[in-house]
Amino acid sequence: MSVLLLVRNGRRAISVIGGGRRGTDALSGVHSAARRFIIDMSYSAHFMDFKGSSIPSSMKKLVVNKLSPNFREAVSMQTVAVPTPGDADLLVRNRFVGINASDINYSAGRYDPSVKPPFDAGFEGIGDVVGLGLSASSRYTVGDTVAYFGSGAFAEYTVVPAKETVPVPAVKPEFLTLLVSGATAYIALKRLGDLVKGETVLVTAAAGGTGQFAVQFAKQAGCHVIGTCSSNEKAGFLKSIGCDRPINYTTEDLAKTLRKSTRKA
Repeated sequence: MSVLLLVRNGRRAISVIGGGRRGTDALSGVHSAARRFIIDMSYSAHFMDFKGSSIPSSMKKLVVNKLSPNFREAVSMQTVAVPTPGDADLLVRNRFVGINASDINYSAGRYDPSVKPPFDAGFEGIGDVVGLGLSASSRYTVGDTVAYFGSGAFAEYTVVPAKETVPVPAVKPEFLTLLVSGATAYIALKRLGDLVKGETVLVTAAAGGTGQFAVQFAKQAGCHVIGTCSSNEKAGFLKSIGCDRPINYTTEDLAKTLRKSTRKA
């Protein structure tokens, strides 16, 4: 896990039937009906196609059957029916999914011991919208690409509330990393660290998923960035993404190097 340290310088169709008040209208003796609003929900389970291809009736997914730190022992692959999205949901055909330490921790019962198996595995995915409910169609359409963070990502298809998805321009794994790693780095630097231009920022495990976002965010903010790593290869990578002073702690004295690098900070 990356640790960040700041070193400061000193409607779809709605039909309306009737209108006005009860009483006599232009046709003498004919009373208008009370105003009623009719929302047609009959299509909510029928927006289910992708470029003319059919959606299979079954799919495979990973289910956590017992709590264990050994993920292979905790989960099993099951064949189940492809779910149908509700009115405000999307059915996403997953193309890429994210694998994080949180998957292991959750399936081991470390995050929420009250959650009991069986439950679906996986938290983040990116893919194509192949089905959606009527309300969700006000924002998305079949064929859109989205990324999401929610349970049940380790499956061929996942139903996700439309409000919990993010539209992306293409199905690329790079966009997937923004959901957890990118957001974590941004929150740590901007909201928790109150990052200000000109500061010196130390990012540990800087070549990791969250670390490399932190390095780039800090550099874009106009800061001097120091990043720690465990190899010369990683140090070279950090240099390539803008890290001012990569530190390979296996070959350099970390404390001594930090004191020297932050002397003016």
